[in-house]
Amino acid sequence: MRNETEFIKCSKKRYLTAKAQKFTDKSIRIAAENMILNRLSPEFKETKLKLQKIMLHLFIDKKLSIEEIKKLIKNRKMLIEN
Repeated sequence: MRNETEFIKCSKKRYLTAKAQKFTDKSIRIAAENMILNRLSPEFKETKLKLQKIMLHLFIDKKLSIEEIKKLIKNRKMLIEN
């Protein structure tokens, strides 16, 4: 199976490349640490599933790059803090 883009392996089956999956996993780990939870804890399971769906949507449906997602997260974080 050939990659469709740098981050999407197969949009029909909604598979991400290793690079995009690594970024998603790292983002989930950071979110768990911010909530002072382990990413495997039952309390974090629902949040983890939501974050995975959001990342799939951003990568596959919106066709955003990692840099664009980082900017989106950074801007969102600044809005929450203010």
